Amino acid sequence: MVDSPSKLTIIMEMFFSVSGLRGVVGRDLTADVVRKHLKGFYKAISGRRVGVGRDSRQDSEDLANLCIETLKSFGCDVFDIGITPTPTVLYIVRKEDLDGGIIVTASHNPYPYNGLKFVQRGGRFFFYSEIKGIPEGGDVPSGTGKVKKIEGGRIHVNEILKYPVIESDCGLRVGVDPVNGAGCEIIKRLLEQMECEVFAINDQPTGLFNRPPEPTRPALGALGHLVKEQRLDLGIALDPDGDRLSIVTENGEPIGEEYTLPIIGREYLRQKRGPVVVNLSTSRMIEAVVKEYNLPFYRTRVGEANVVEKMIEVDAVFGGEGNGGVIIPEFNLTRDAIFGAAFLLSILKRNQIRVSDLIQPLPRLVMRKERLSINMRHWKRLRNLIRREFIGDKDQRDGIWVSNERIWLHVRPSRTEPVIRLIVEGEEEGIVEDAIERISKIVRSLG
Repeated sequence: MVDSPSKLTIIMEMFFSVSGLRGVVGRDLTADVVRKHLKGFYKAISGRRVGVGRDSRQDSEDLANLCIETLKSFGCDVFDIGITPTPTVLYIVRKEDLDGGIIVTASHNPYPYNGLKFVQRGGRFFFYSEIKGIPEGGDVPSGTGKVKKIEGGRIHVNEILKYPVIESDCGLRVGVDPVNGAGCEIIKRLLEQMECEVFAINDQPTGLFNRPPEPTRPALGALGHLVKEQRLDLGIALDPDGDRLSIVTENGEPIGEEYTLPIIGREYLRQKRGPVVVNLSTSRMIEAVVKEYNLPFYRTRVGEANVVEKMIEVDAVFGGEGNGGVIIPEFNLTRDAIFGAAFLLSILKRNQIRVSDLIQPLPRLVMRKERLSINMRHWKRLRNLIRREFIGDKDQRDGIWVSNERIWLHVRPSRTEPVIRLIVEGEEEGIVEDAIERISKIVRSLG
């Protein structure tokens, strides 16, 4: 029997989503809020073996210690993974058959944000249906659990290098920008074990982000300069928790994170065929790749957990999100930039080609991403006006998505700010700009 909603349920709905729990430490993320969520997490996993990892933010260590001590007080045995990327924690939960995991991170969000990501048994994030079903109220057991330190990064890298499609002796000269985040040590370890010569910037896990945390094209100017100046084979960049991968060509050109999925997918699907799943906001480049192989293709709501849930449902072999997040479920049920980097280098080595060669077969598309302020009371009306304004296939599972032969667009309301997020992609810049202006005009008309 499901109880009626209570204070805990309301707290979960305010902060806890498929993307985790996020806020400012001391303001939103108080000790009481964290403990309440850990209580819900404990009930959801129905187990006592939990992995805990964290990113490099300056308040992440205190948050991680709070999580560890709280879980110990429930009688949990905690596997302390320390500073480590998000995909490493999920991999360890799966490989070590743990009951769940916690990652202290706000992912790509800037300081002063921090947060918690909650990992389900099997090494994946909670699905929305599971979050809604977290029991509220009542007590949890008390006990004295134990803590075991575990070298998650070493295990993760060693298992990547055992994977059949990975070349262990690449010998490339690689520029790296892990943004002083959780991926600093593991990405250098990986590249060195692949016999690469590493040139690194922003590679100390201080949590002080010297560029915008998202590895977008405009954020990677310094890495591009390094690659060009040192005449390197390529550059790779991560976000603060190491689940998003962005690429710089041998010419020092940051190509944008939307290229990561189609570049890796085109090669991976050549070796393993099956369904592919991405979210509604992902570039059509991956769709073109999938059509080459005549494979089933699905789109989901934005959110990694939504993509993974669909991947499991259709037994997909490849998927991810256009923000640089590659998911190869046979290896890891999450976006894994560390695996993605290893596979990218293996493509270059195996085929004796350059990054610029990998771009050539992909369609030339123009994508624009915008944020527009709006009074959220007008959101439903705005969605309906956009629906009438544009011709094409429409999807309202996540805001409003419209697709026709010339463009596609996706408009979503922010959960935390009075803004809408707008993505438009097409073959011609003029068509894209026209769509943005038409939507902006509708927004202005609403006041």
